[in-house]
Amino acid sequence: MAFAFLIIGDFDTRITEIERDAITGNVDSILETIERDVLEEVKALTNNRFDMDAEFALSGANRSSLLVRFVLDIVIYEALSRNKPRQIPEFRVKRADDARDFMEAVGKPRSNVNPGWTKKEIDQGTTSGRDRVGTWGSYDRQDTNLD
Repeated sequence: MAFAFLIIGDFDTRITEIERDAITGNVDSILETIERDVLEEVKALTNNRFDMDAEFALSGANRSSLLVRFVLDIVIYEALSRNKPRQIPEFRVKRADDARDFMEAVGKPRSNVNPGWTKKEIDQGTTSGRDRVGTWGSYDRQDTNLD
């Protein structure tokens, strides 16, 4: 099993290798499992406004550093809460909360937050008659132009 989005080197920007090994007990598959769960959470929080599958498929320097940072913060928090949930440093809790708040803000339809991620194409359905999405049985718009 391998990381879906993150790479093991990403963790070095937030925690030391010694801390990472202490959190996971030298078992990287724990972080991989937590990462998979966090990626699903990010998809849910962004409310399907962005094509997160396309964002998660990017690799290396093509990845959004903002997305990497927020996913890392949540993964580290979740890994810490696995062992000693009452002993998580306050700044880790704050970072994870901030990351989730940002993702939630991004997911709001009327949000002005634009992280620069790929927008998801929305299927509007057909454009005629009663088959149109959200028309509640309305008929086609009539043109009243008398030219």
